[in-house]
Amino acid sequence: MPASPPDNPQRLRPRDDFLGRYRIKRAEYNRAGLVWSDLETIYADYISWYRRLQPVADQIAASLKFAPKVHASSCRVKDPEHLIEKIIRDSFDQEGPSATPANYRLVIKDLVGARALHLFKEDWPDVHRYIKRTWPRLLVRRPPKARVTVDDPDHIRKLYRSARCQVITDDRGYRSVHYTLRLPFDGRTVFAEIQVRTLFEEAYGEINHTLVYPYKRNEQMLIPFSDAVSYSAGTADAWASVLSAFSRWVDLPAPNSPAAREMRNKLAEEIQLKAAYAEKMAAAFREKVRLNRQEVDPTRAIVRDMLGIDRRTGS
Repeated sequence: MPASPPDNPQRLRPRDDFLGRYRIKRAEYNRAGLVWSDLETIYADYISWYRRLQPVADQIAASLKFAPKVHASSCRVKDPEHLIEKIIRDSFDQEGPSATPANYRLVIKDLVGARALHLFKEDWPDVHRYIKRTWPRLLVRRPPKARVTVDDPDHIRKLYRSARCQVITDDRGYRSVHYTLRLPFDGRTVFAEIQVRTLFEEAYGEINHTLVYPYKRNEQMLIPFSDAVSYSAGTADAWASVLSAFSRWVDLPAPNSPAAREMRNKLAEEIQLKAAYAEKMAAAFREKVRLNRQEVDPTRAIVRDMLGIDRRTGS
């Protein structure tokens, strides 16, 4: 959520102003069990040094540009107000303080954030190997988290598990693989998160984060449309993989030798598998739209009412 600068950026906004700006209900804040003065202390400490993290973030993003199959990379340092917002929401979810002035640097795993985007789903293993090879001592011991949707196929899940990722089914339609780096900084430790996903997954994530999550995640009117965008992104990725395979087929040599025929047979099997998955994703998308129709139809009626359209005549 875009936030206008506070009157005094060195100090945290007053509590009620902050909660209202970030759409946090007072009951949710109370359930989080936080003390506002602790949040003020965290904010004051973080704002005194967080800008010095930018060169660290830039270095990670620059390194990711050299990863094979990476199409684009970017980075950011967490905004101080967004840090406080995250602590409140995490504390609400766990019904108790998630961070304190003494430990927030160690608790928050994405003070530095970087993204690596690739074109095709099958490009991910190359990016994964590059990250493991580039930061072997900085990667935390816990497995990378691979977020998938309920309709993502078994071979995608098996691919992630074979690379020792923790596979998490995300009910928001979000797909991405997250890595955590432990970074030495000013004699202490801070953490950076690297997110790896396709361009289509990035498009969905940015759209959903701008319009739905987290501020309107419970708005039932928005959920079916957000789901439709997620399924569209997954389907587009699936067909992009089919297109990539057919493009390689065009470049194959003529089947004039056993080796050439074997290459064609293997690629034909790959195309068949990927096309079947793409068809499955397209069918899942159509089914999702059908199941959501009861929610979408009332939305259409609301729009007609808002525009003053006569529902009986449709004019």
